[in-house]
Amino acid sequence: MINRLANSVAFFCVKQDIISKTDKDNYSYGFELIIASAINLVLVLLAGVLIGIKLGTVVFLVTFILTRCFIGGYHANTHAVCIILFTGIFIIIAVISIVMIEKWTPAYILISSLVFTLSVYYLAPAESENKPLSQQKKKRFRRYSLILACLNIEAAIISCIIPLFLSEIIFFYFSGNLVSAISLILVKKRERGKGKYG
Repeated sequence: MINRLANSVAFFCVKQDIISKTDKDNYSYGFELIIASAINLVLVLLAGVLIGIKLGTVVFLVTFILTRCFIGGYHANTHAVCIILFTGIFIIIAVISIVMIEKWTPAYILISSLVFTLSVYYLAPAESENKPLSQQKKKRFRRYSLILACLNIEAAIISCIIPLFLSEIIFFYFSGNLVSAISLILVKKRERGKGKYG
């Protein structure tokens, strides 16, 4: 469905002389990514509103997207699987947050921070099969990834020392980082299984 819609948009752009016919496939792929990302965002935001966690949802999305830009991560085989997985994971985290937010937050912060920091230090950045990184980009993304890991450690220490910081915002910040870290671990595991895209 997403593929068909993206092709229709690209075909419309060709008919309107907005893009050339030779670029149609590239634009179609770009539109496909934009549509899939938009659906993902809308479903997660909607789930957050329905569960009653508006600010936490925004923090989770911003953290996850920003982190994924630099450390990389797992890509599902189809957009449908990606949408179902991402929305499902967010709903599970949101439901857990209702129980955990006051009881186990310090332990959760320390564990998620440790998982994120170690995975970033040893594995980041991960390349996409469809979009390999140049050596220059690898070095730059590696540097940004390590900066994010350092900020994560600082935030964990502050959040555990000062009870004021144990809130919905902090919980979803660390959840966004944890999901990014798990995604990074999964993509590296898949790479090793395939022999690095082979």
